[in-house]
Amino acid sequence: MKFFKENSYDILRLYINQIGITIFSLLLYFSVASIEDKTLGLRLKIAISVFAILFYFALLYTAAWDWGAKDKIRIDAGRLECKKYKGALMSLIANIPNFILAAGCVITMAVVIKTDSEAALAANQIFNLILRFSESWRFASDICF
Repeated sequence: MKFFKENSYDILRLYINQIGITIFSLLLYFSVASIEDKTLGLRLKIAISVFAILFYFALLYTAAWDWGAKDKIRIDAGRLECKKYKGALMSLIANIPNFILAAGCVITMAVVIKTDSEAALAANQIFNLILRFSESWRFASDICF
């Protein structure tokens, strides 16, 4: 809990970066959706996905350098202990909503396959929709789903 308290601003910033890149990707996808040629549209969606992923990684890279520069000063002064996996742990915490949505999607789909329940299918569709919106920067939706 102490780690979360000390780094909550940076964790929230990571999640806000993800939401921002999601909105950016969705706007690009919507502009490509009007293309009549399916092959060209698919290629553009793949290109948008690759560009969005690289742009998101660039945002993560600059954020990590900012944290490292800030922490380096404190570590050199002896006020902070060196934690090698701090960035990975922060990104893991920032992705908890994605993990919850993905787990909800998988669990409800397993229930649908096992019991053929209409309620589970509706819950799966809700999880799937939110997951598609929250992670639209990762892959073109026609490829993944």
